[in-house]
This record gives sequence, C-alpha cells and structure tokens, in this order.
Amino acid sequence: GSIGPVTLTGVNVFNNNRDTGLKIYSRGVISITGVTANNNGLSSANGYGVDLNNTSNVTTVVKSISFGGFNTFNGNYSGGLLVNTKGAVTSLATGSLTANSNTNGKGIWILNNSVDPAKPQFVSLSGKIIASSNYQEGLRVESLGSITVSNITATGNNTSALVNPGVYLFNLNSVPAIPAGVTVSGINLVTGNLSTGIIINAYGLI
Repeated sequence: GSIGPVTLTGVNVFNNNRDTGLKIYSRGVISITGVTANNNGLSSANGYGVDLNNTSNVTTVVKSISFGGFNTFNGNYSGGLLVNTKGAVTSLATGSLTANSNTNGKGIWILNNSVDPAKPQFVSLSGKIIASSNYQEGLRVESLGSITVSNITATGNNTSALVNPGVYLFNLNSVPAIPAGVTVSGINLVTGNLSTGIIINAYGLI
C-alpha cells in the first residue's frame, strides 16, 4: 500500500503525561505545527516532550520531517524534542523551537545520520531556537548532510556537570566529493553553559 504523511496543525497541547507527550513513528513525511509538550515523563523513568521517527521507511525515497509555527518542549524527563530520520529536517523562519529545563536529557536532539553517506540529507533550522537549562546539551544535531541553524539561545545547559556543550553540531561525512558544511547565522547567545558553549565538527566549510 501507499505511505501517507502525518500532518499536525492548529493548536496542540501534550502536557503532564506519564510517558512521552507526543510520539509519531511513521514511514512517511512528518509535519508538525503549533505543538506544546511540557512536563512529560511523570513516571521519572522515561518520557520526551516529542519523539518523531520515520527511519523505518523501506522505499528508496527518504521522507522528511518539518516544523512550522511555535513549538515548545519544556520540563520533560528524557529530553524535549527527539527527531530520528533518514530525510531532511527543516523549520520555518517565522517559527521557533523552544526546549528548556528538560531534567534528564537534551533540549533538542536531531539525528539524520542513518542515510546512505553518498546521498546525505540536510538539516536547516531557520527559525529561533531557544534551548536553555537542560541536563545535557541544549541543541545537538548529528547529520551526514549540511547543517544550517540560526538565532540560537542556549544558556545554562549541562546541569549534569559532565562534558556536554551548550550546542553540538556534528557532521563528519567525508564521502561526498564536496563535504557538506555547517552554517550558524543570525544573533546567537550561547553563554553560561557548564562545559563548552558550542562545538562544531565538520569536514566541510564552517
């Protein structure tokens, strides 16, 4: 049968759940807008604000994950936002991703590094990113394609007092003839993190 998209629009609130607030596992495109997922994982054992995964897609066409509007993932146990995909990850310039005070994990964690290294997919977060006071990194992106982020606020992260930076942008794909780079633009505030402020690993241009 066909593989259809999952689309979430309007105003969507997933707060104070015992486990994850919103979990979407799909073989198709995932698009979400206007999500608030706060204080999930009340069991104190597991629970993200939002967990999105479409890596089980078995077709040759990779499927993307995108964000629109204003999305908030605060105070969750395992982390604020977890994205795992073989496709591109994008957010609109007019929106934002906010993930603060997640108590046992990262604010925002994006992985699209399981695709064929010869056909890397990109991560482009064009809106505001606010990721502060998280237990580990505020923002962590692991990609085989280019990484573009802008207007990051990441302060007071790594409350675990381990070696996690405020922001970690990771691209070590040396397979393409021209390795993809990492771009950070706009106005960025990365201060007061209990380890390094921002770490960028890349074969391409920074």
